[in-house]
Amino acid sequence: MNPRVLIPACCLVLTCALPVSVMAQTAEHSILAASPDSALAATIEALPGEWLALDDAVASAAVNATSARAAEAQLIAAENAVRREKGAFDPELYGSADWGSADLPSASLFAGADVLKTESTDFAGGARIRTRWGMEFSASMNSLRTSSNSSFAALSPEYLSYSALTLRQPLLKGFGPSARSDLSFARSNQEGASARYDGALLAVRAEVETVYLQLYAAERNHAVTILIRDRAKAFLDDTRLRAKAGMIGPSQVANAEFFLTQAEQTALDTEEQMDRFSDRLASLMGRRSRELRYRPSDDPPRDFPMVAQDTLVAVAMRQNPDLIALEREADAPVSYTHLTLPTTIKPWGG
Repeated sequence: MNPRVLIPACCLVLTCALPVSVMAQTAEHSILAASPDSALAATIEALPGEWLALDDAVASAAVNATSARAAEAQLIAAENAVRREKGAFDPELYGSADWGSADLPSASLFAGADVLKTESTDFAGGARIRTRWGMEFSASMNSLRTSSNSSFAALSPEYLSYSALTLRQPLLKGFGPSARSDLSFARSNQEGASARYDGALLAVRAEVETVYLQLYAAERNHAVTILIRDRAKAFLDDTRLRAKAGMIGPSQVANAEFFLTQAEQTALDTEEQMDRFSDRLASLMGRRSRELRYRPSDDPPRDFPMVAQDTLVAVAMRQNPDLIALEREADAPVSYTHLTLPTTIKPWGG
């Protein structure tokens, strides 16, 4: 057989005998080497960390962030204050039972006994309510039982039952709208605390989104520095081979080593920055990553609606939770003062 035909045929057989995976890997590496975007995507994918969605980060921060929890505690306290003030106008049922006895030695012939023994039992029950205008209604039933060993007692035991209906209307403090001044004050504080809580949640969400996007950018910046560091290593190896062959001098090798040192330092700095953003997210969410760091799994938004500046300012002035909270907190003492009547009457000419 002709040797010129035999050699290409053997090469073709060896090429077909190569594993498919080896050929695929070779093709993949050639594509990555030719496409910087593909190399960057592969580097980003190889970074260690725990994937984290933006919605999960916001939900965890809304529950565990210290600012949100402090605002929630203030809201709960304001709601309990309103419940306490509203309780003053709730109907109230009451009841009581008293029992007593007394032994009184007597030296008088008209006492009826040497030792005068007296026993009394008193039962009382009723209901009372205070209206929003300060008027108080009270209805009660009372029963009294008295027994004595005196020979002059006409009835032993003696029973006495009576009922009472009481109507009380203050004329100064607690009259009319001033009766609910404390309740109005507490409700204004509750509205302010609710607005504060909404503002805290919005602030936490804004901070989480900002840190999340910063981590997203830092991760890609770190991937770029890794690629530059790897290229610097390859450049240094190529420079050393060329210097060994006598094609270049030692100054070029020193420049390549300096370039690699700078690339490695930059990679360390970007990794530290990425860890700092991940730790900030962990602090906001109240839990640390199960792996080395958090990694953003959501891409930033691409489209943003265009809104006029005057419209944004008008909406913010009308719906900003912090402004609403300040307005409610300012209205609370004013409404309390307007609803409260003077408790004393000044003398004429005073």
